[in-house]
Amino acid sequence: MVVVFAVCEAVGWPFLARPMEAYLSEKLHRQVLLGTESSERAIRPAANATADATADASVGAAGAVRLHLLGGVRIETSRLVVGDRADIPGSRHPLLQADVVALTLRWSDLWAFTHGTGALTVGALQADQVVVHARRSADGQANWHFRGANTQPSATDSEPERGIVFERLDIRRAEGTLVDDVLALNVGFKARLDSSPTNVKAEPRTPGPTVSMAATPSPSTIDNAAFSLSAQGHWHGQPLRANLQSGSPLPLIAASNEAPQAVPVKASLDAGPTQFRFEGRMADLLRQQQLSGNFSLSGPSLARVGDALRVTLPHTPPFQIKGHIAHATTQPVGIWQVTLEPSRVGKSDIAGEVSYDKRPVKRGGGARPMLSGKLQSRSLWLTDLGPAVGKTKLEKPATAPAGTNAGRVLPQRTFDLPTLRAMDADIALAIQTLQLNEADAVRPIAPLNAQLRLRDGVLRIDDIAAGLAQGRIEGNMVLDAHIPDAPALWQAKLALSQMHIEQFVPAVGERVVPWATGRLAGRLTLQGRGRSTAEILGSADGSLSLAWTQGTLSHLAVEVAGLDIAQGLGRILRGDESLAVSCGAALLRIKNGRAAPDPAVVDTSDSTFWLEGQASLADETLDMRIYVAPKDRSPLTLRVPLVLRGTFAAPRAGVEKSALAKRLVPAALLAVVNPLAAVIPLLDGGDRVAAEEAAALCRR
Repeated sequence: MVVVFAVCEAVGWPFLARPMEAYLSEKLHRQVLLGTESSERAIRPAANATADATADASVGAAGAVRLHLLGGVRIETSRLVVGDRADIPGSRHPLLQADVVALTLRWSDLWAFTHGTGALTVGALQADQVVVHARRSADGQANWHFRGANTQPSATDSEPERGIVFERLDIRRAEGTLVDDVLALNVGFKARLDSSPTNVKAEPRTPGPTVSMAATPSPSTIDNAAFSLSAQGHWHGQPLRANLQSGSPLPLIAASNEAPQAVPVKASLDAGPTQFRFEGRMADLLRQQQLSGNFSLSGPSLARVGDALRVTLPHTPPFQIKGHIAHATTQPVGIWQVTLEPSRVGKSDIAGEVSYDKRPVKRGGGARPMLSGKLQSRSLWLTDLGPAVGKTKLEKPATAPAGTNAGRVLPQRTFDLPTLRAMDADIALAIQTLQLNEADAVRPIAPLNAQLRLRDGVLRIDDIAAGLAQGRIEGNMVLDAHIPDAPALWQAKLALSQMHIEQFVPAVGERVVPWATGRLAGRLTLQGRGRSTAEILGSADGSLSLAWTQGTLSHLAVEVAGLDIAQGLGRILRGDESLAVSCGAALLRIKNGRAAPDPAVVDTSDSTFWLEGQASLADETLDMRIYVAPKDRSPLTLRVPLVLRGTFAAPRAGVEKSALAKRLVPAALLAVVNPLAAVIPLLDGGDRVAAEEAAALCRR
């Protein structure tokens, strides 16, 4: 028996080549072929791999296959082919083809793999050339997962894959393709791998499920990279280029149940206009994806990045973000930690800390990952938030004819409602200044604090607490999109208190005698349904109430609004003064997107104003009239209603033409008789009754 064993060891056990193929095919759930003939034999579906490989035993030993069993298992073959999974749709290329291969395994590792559930540990793999065709389908099934056919992925990333772990890799050349339907990625790549001990500059293994990794490596640690990879292809239809350098390939591609080594890595990725740079440490990218390091990210919109990472991120203007990212280091496997340094999104700045737990946790109606943390901003511009709520440029110039739907102001773009059901979130927002417009026409909101919560497709902005012109805004908003294929339900409840009008709108208080002063309080209750901001507001029901207290109005402004020519000229000559506002109140009732005042009144000692008409949020049209009832006499006044018509994009202010004609036509006719008689229709004795009725509406 010793002699027979020695002879077989010397000749390489040729009769074991086929049984070895069958064994590996069964354990890896796919066909495994050895020898020169492997390139000529078809790669069959994984379900029939064992039977087919056994049936091929009659062919005889594969050419150029040698097996040594003394002191361990060493396989030498001119070619190694590992087949594809039968249940992955798409290309049927083998997962791996390698030429001039030497494979070394320990008997203890084979025993553990045969009788356990973990990975197969390979002592060393050497090859001249390797070709890899990796593919992942839209349902997350990947041909590099060594499970049985049609077996669903693990519930958590911490469950071990039944795969292969390499202790040493020496591959002269490697190339292949990666087709990932989840990431909309299709690339070809080339790589060089050399894991000889002189090139491995990794931290030592430590017991337990975590690994300690430095935040940033010294540049000198990977000047002579043992692993380099370049890739080129397409991502979401955009051209993609990627480069990666590392001290060793093993910690990047090996998946061990022990804590993996972490090696220094430099990576760059350009996907269309989106650019990503990373410098830090990585390990076990195929399974636990452990990494820690500094990164920079820039592109046209955060939503594009969120689509690739399967994370719900808002549509934004161009951004430049930098910070530190860590995954599976000091926290449980499956949790990503991101620390944002002060970064830019449009003209806004943003910083903070967020964590993304991609382990599906059942909350409410389903199992979803969770994004949590805190975001801060010194200056956030409302214009930068426009894309997040569907804001787009005007379809036509703002001078479009009245009565048309051109030049829409309300955001028309449809919300991406399915992404609201893709994950949950709990984010604290702390904004020092929210800039409401670019022209400084109104003061910013400062500060603004709120809690953003996303649960089962319901987005809530709770605990809103904001400062506005020494006043305060409180309340909450909800966007409910938990029902698939249904319009979202939007609800808002906001309260305003003690806002100083002259501070909120600087233009009204910049004169010696301010146009208007006082405190404004209000309450908004609104709800609507739709798939865009315009649809929601166009179907909205609710109310807006406003109360003006401790206020004043410019006397000149009152006379101009009442078209009182005589008293207006007198006020210009004598100088302006402030009139106390005894009552200012408005109740705007909103029904099916149409808002109408019921009532809207301002009462002063000189005149009383009230507003009538309606504004349509559905078609963005205006039809409003302001009536003025003077309480005193005037020898020369037109006293006709002011009107505001047109569209939100192109409003037109003027006077009621029919009422103006009733004043001017008689004046013109009397002027023919006697020029002095022309002033008779322009005499005004005041309208105390109308003023008292309007004041009663105000007090109501």
